[in-house]
Amino acid sequence: MFFFVYLHKIKPEMINSDNKMIFQSILNILIKYVSKYRFLFLFNLLFVGILSSNAQWIRQDDTKYKGQLTSIFFVHPDTAYLVGNDPDYDIVLKTTDGGISWQNVRRGIEKGKITSVYFTSSDTGYIVGTDDNTFDGLIFQTTDGGENWITQSSGVNYGLLYDVFFLSSEIGYITGIDKYSYKNVPFILKTTNGGKKWIRHEVGISSGYLSSIYFTSIDTGYAVGVDYAYSNKIAILKTTNGGSNWIQQKPNLSKVGLLHSVFFLNSDLGFAVGSNDWYELLILKTSDGGENWTEKTIPIIEGGELNAVFFVNHKIGYAVGALNNSKGGIVFKTSDGGNTWKQQKTDIFEGELTAVYMLGQDTGFAVGKSGDSVMVLKTTNGGVKIKEASIVDYNINVYPNPSQNHININPQDVKIQSLQVMDVSGKCIKNIMIGDENPIVVDISDLKSGIYFVHLRCDKEIINRKFIKY
Repeated sequence: MFFFVYLHKIKPEMINSDNKMIFQSILNILIKYVSKYRFLFLFNLLFVGILSSNAQWIRQDDTKYKGQLTSIFFVHPDTAYLVGNDPDYDIVLKTTDGGISWQNVRRGIEKGKITSVYFTSSDTGYIVGTDDNTFDGLIFQTTDGGENWITQSSGVNYGLLYDVFFLSSEIGYITGIDKYSYKNVPFILKTTNGGKKWIRHEVGISSGYLSSIYFTSIDTGYAVGVDYAYSNKIAILKTTNGGSNWIQQKPNLSKVGLLHSVFFLNSDLGFAVGSNDWYELLILKTSDGGENWTEKTIPIIEGGELNAVFFVNHKIGYAVGALNNSKGGIVFKTSDGGNTWKQQKTDIFEGELTAVYMLGQDTGFAVGKSGDSVMVLKTTNGGVKIKEASIVDYNINVYPNPSQNHININPQDVKIQSLQVMDVSGKCIKNIMIGDENPIVVDISDLKSGIYFVHLRCDKEIINRKFIKY
């Protein structure tokens, strides 16, 4: 009778991110020892229902695949690609309705471990991974929106490819390791002709790996991962000559760690995430282009790591990962530029999240696995409880993105007074006054290939959106 009363008294307001796992553990013990009373199973269902009712990252169940998703990329608010690995074949999925449904578009993809996807236009994209049998590096290109994939020569024999990033339609980079010497020697591949030829560049690390790469301009880029020869194992590499040479930055950290993902908002402001050897979540931030990195650790009872990071603007960012031993997917959000991070509800008790992509402050996707199945989570309110969501929701889309000749800006519920096009150094390239047109069309045909930002003035607010010119 005591157990009945205890469960009966659990209310939603008693459950938060700190004690949810405690309640779940208590429940499991109760069920184990008094399972002969069937009514306890009913309360178990009610209890889980209470936990799920507060989740603001909602699972999308239309993929129906086993395995794990590793990467997601949007070319338009409605069009995105997911890649991952199934026990029997690779997963390459496409949505054209904003994630409501996903179609298989893996024609031409060989069996391997697929790790990353990147598109330079609505038609042209790249997938990288590793052949399961030969351990050769795999690179696939599509020029028809994923309908067909053609193999490109990587020149990597007995190695692994991790991450792909393109700065323009011609210039791209891939991180990988050479396993011939059994030392896992990291390298970076570069193409200047859309993947027709990839050139290998050494990075000066004798043993380790580079799991993520990001460029802020045609010359400046960053790669992060692990350097086993370095005292705290952290690898942060920077190039200022387009990847020809890489210099290791050595942040002064309190513990040994590793990094899984890097993301920059401009030439100065960047973030990298991973974990340390105390199983704390690790977040690094630089405000001076990597000259200095500040360390933020988030201790959690279960221990865990962060696998990916994505920032919407200089204040709002998201990081996703997993509890130790894939015991649950986790999402953290910052609203003050990375100074503080708050865990958000996912209610995923088994599995992990490996990638995150935000379409704005409120709408985004996180992907990974739950149990033995792939998992896609979506939020439309920034991951917070409905009652905590901001009353003002600036739903502004910039498309096509990437683009070559023009971008459309579609403000749905706010009036834009003026806009500026800025390069990654913060220099104003265009200053445009806005009338009543909707969508707003901005000519970018005269811009050089690279990453740019539009600063939109709306009443007293400044809203930022990023786009790529190819």
